[in-house]
Amino acid sequence: VGRLDDGKVCFVRGAAPGERVLAKTVADKSNHRFATLLSVVKPSPRRIETGCPLAPAPDAEGLGECRQCPGCSYRHVLYEDELAAKDSQLRYFVSRWLKLDPEKIVRKPVAAPSRDGWRNKIVLSCGDVAGVGLRAGYKASDNRTLLPLDSCPLAHPEIQKLMSSELSSPGFAETLVERMRLSFRYTEKDGALFWREEPAEDAPLLTETLPQGEFKVPRGSFFQVNLQVASALLAEFSKIVSSLQPELLLDMYCGSGLVSLVASDAGAASVEG
Repeated sequence: VGRLDDGKVCFVRGAAPGERVLAKTVADKSNHRFATLLSVVKPSPRRIETGCPLAPAPDAEGLGECRQCPGCSYRHVLYEDELAAKDSQLRYFVSRWLKLDPEKIVRKPVAAPSRDGWRNKIVLSCGDVAGVGLRAGYKASDNRTLLPLDSCPLAHPEIQKLMSSELSSPGFAETLVERMRLSFRYTEKDGALFWREEPAEDAPLLTETLPQGEFKVPRGSFFQVNLQVASALLAEFSKIVSSLQPELLLDMYCGSGLVSLVASDAGAASVEG
């Protein structure tokens, strides 16, 4: 986030605090602009290599927004800087829009044990890539352009192996259909799995293993994608429920019911998901 000579705020994806950059305006609003990063004139000492060809990066042609994956907006800076940025954004939101004192209600961010290799689920879209044909990948920041890939550093290593073997196998591209969804999933007990579109209704349930116990999960349902962070979150939540001993707990947008089950074990008399 920078401020121009005319006072307007300018948002530049892929830049870092303290840098001097050359950017091209792509959208000019009444009180702010969006710009694409063309080059970094003076890099921040906190800038690092992303290790991913789809992460936000300088693009001399000015086409960066439709060539970058929006999933790792902070990958070009140190992880502690990413946490600090998100903490600052949350505190600003609480102060500006909720009119509350963030010092009283916002705790320090809890870091993930690892920045890579944690996602137990990856979902790809299928679409036409100019000059190449149908491919599988992520949608770019413009939500239209398809970014073909055969691996993702966020994915669990076993998912990465399965993605690489499936997507690079001979003839695989010919089996794709426009807007088809490809799902890759991993659990410790079931290993890495892959299916197209929605899983079959009679597909066996998956077994997820957490310190809180084993959970049977429908393949197409929502479940926490970072188990180590989920375990810490559930442990903290369980303490709160145990101390309150609520008569009734409502689990909104409950997915497969993970939080409901933990709440029940922690002493909630009745739980509705």
